[in-house]
Amino acid sequence: MKKLETQKIDRVFWRFCEKQYGYKDSNPTIQKFLVTMLVTYMDAQMNGNEPKTWKTFVSSKKNDAVVFIKNLMNNEESNEFYDGFASKVADELNVAGLITQIPLADVVSSDALKEFDDNIIDWIAAKLEDQMLDEKISGTTIPEICEIRSKSGYHFSSVYREKYQMLIAAYHVLKEVSLHRYQSTIKEAVEDYVGGTYLIDTYYRKFYYYLDRIGMDTNIEKIRDLVENMYTNKYLTDFANKWNQSLTDEEYDAYTEIRQEEFFSHFVRPFMSESGGGRVVVIISDGMRYECARELLDNLDLDEKCDAKIDHMLSVLPSETTLGMASLLPNKAIKVDGNLDIFVDDLHCGNSTAERQKILQTVVPKSACYEFDSVMQAKQAEIREMFQDKDLVYIYQNQIDQRGEGMRSDNEVFNACQEAIEEIQTMIRRLTGYILNTRYLITADHGFIYKRDKLPESDKIKMEKITASFKNKRYLLSEEPILNDALVSRCMSYLSKLNTGFVTTPIGADIIKMPGGGQNYVHGGSSLQEMVVPVIKVNTFKGKQDTGLVNVELSSFHHRVTNIEVKLDFMQMEAVTDTVKPRRLQAFFVDADGAKISFPVPITANIKSADAKDRLIQVKFTLKSGRYSRDQKYFLVIADQDDEKKELHRYKFEIDIDISDMVY
Repeated sequence: MKKLETQKIDRVFWRFCEKQYGYKDSNPTIQKFLVTMLVTYMDAQMNGNEPKTWKTFVSSKKNDAVVFIKNLMNNEESNEFYDGFASKVADELNVAGLITQIPLADVVSSDALKEFDDNIIDWIAAKLEDQMLDEKISGTTIPEICEIRSKSGYHFSSVYREKYQMLIAAYHVLKEVSLHRYQSTIKEAVEDYVGGTYLIDTYYRKFYYYLDRIGMDTNIEKIRDLVENMYTNKYLTDFANKWNQSLTDEEYDAYTEIRQEEFFSHFVRPFMSESGGGRVVVIISDGMRYECARELLDNLDLDEKCDAKIDHMLSVLPSETTLGMASLLPNKAIKVDGNLDIFVDDLHCGNSTAERQKILQTVVPKSACYEFDSVMQAKQAEIREMFQDKDLVYIYQNQIDQRGEGMRSDNEVFNACQEAIEEIQTMIRRLTGYILNTRYLITADHGFIYKRDKLPESDKIKMEKITASFKNKRYLLSEEPILNDALVSRCMSYLSKLNTGFVTTPIGADIIKMPGGGQNYVHGGSSLQEMVVPVIKVNTFKGKQDTGLVNVELSSFHHRVTNIEVKLDFMQMEAVTDTVKPRRLQAFFVDADGAKISFPVPITANIKSADAKDRLIQVKFTLKSGRYSRDQKYFLVIADQDDEKKELHRYKFEIDIDISDMVY
């Protein structure tokens, strides 16, 4: 501006601002010009419902102001400036004092200021605190509001996304626990758990995962206490008690579905014998419970090179590492003594990879067992050598259990879950690319129970007058059953007639009082979270797969744009199934020459609902500044997110916007 004033052409500049953006002032400044643009942008988003004191800043050329602010927001060179300037404008406009004058529906529709997100989050937090979970804003539910504000199209989404995701998780814990009821038999309880109840554990995990990332503040404290109380007392404890009442010796022995000790015979051997042949890689993630595996499955489903299906098994008891790992090996008889010393078909099986490999090779001579990190850290030539001539390879990952059992790291267990999921995906991609391996089984030795709050003494079962040869926080081993109202003993003869001892576990989600740390993360007991073990079967493919993917089409009937910002509805035409896979797309407008005239908007089509209304996806577009004419051809393009040259659909549009004075 100083240079413009020196050259005496500043008046030309301000005349241009008046003509282009409708900004006119007797004493014009850059700051007042930017305030005009920002307030006009808000006015357009709020349908004119901003406070009256702001209206003096509104320009008549709203479309141009919207484009100006959008460009300022989205340009890498100016977005940081925008954030700082917007913060100053919020102070000058007294947004904190006036925001209550703006209808919530209009606050939700605007992404101009951080204060709008703060206001929305405060409203949601208050509703969750009062457990008014069915509250809506303009017909939009709390989770829907959070998802909308988390989308990349909203400017401050990157700042608030994790907080919104945390609120979504809190909402679902509070909502789902109140809706779910325990089923009467162990078979029904397992089917109910894998059918959807497992999501309560997922939401609880996600709540703390995001809370740990953003940190605690005062408006989250009560929500955190509600989530903890609802999850621990009304779900975990209640389900564990009822599950253990159902899980009698007779019911456990008579369980006809897949058991963990049948893993090799039911999953591995048939997979090795399937037509086409090829090496099978079994990835065993220590402590990966069923709900984590479902998230892994969802991620694998998004990979067009993967075909993944999930199953489950009922674990051995105690649900702990040594016995769980042994049960995943080929076996006819597993023997466990009172000190948790284990033999598989007369071969010793401790926590040694070498001992496990010896047992595996007695049945599959061309097999091997490796630690996960040794494979991940190996070079391509080394991996080829490790896997050469192998028909079967077991790989042991110890991310979750290792962190969970650490006295100083048990609160990191949910981070470890996320990392374990990502590491397995990386391993599959690596082995597929390096050695063209295409067959995988992913499973676990056991699940776990985790509660964030420090356990009160009332949740610890005292060991007075209890005699056991092996003691753990979630189980005991003894020669005779232990009689205690808080415990239940089961004979280990279910593994083989060689076992005459007993495993004793808490009836609820409590722990047995013992010295040492690691009391929040535990396993070895008899709860659904510990005993329902996942099995994911994965086939991978070379090259990009162009078939078997969901179709996404524009569902809006009117192909006419009359404003710089336009919302359009898209329909995911099929539900995601085992045979119809999800896909990642992007949508954008182009002119007749193929030049983009809007910012690309990502569309993730991964909805599994069979109900068509659940597969409706609304997307908001913002056109770039330019001259548009009804006589010109414009197109909306739906293309692959990774390669926009791979178009799925192209729709002809008419753009009729009165911005003839706009220039590029």
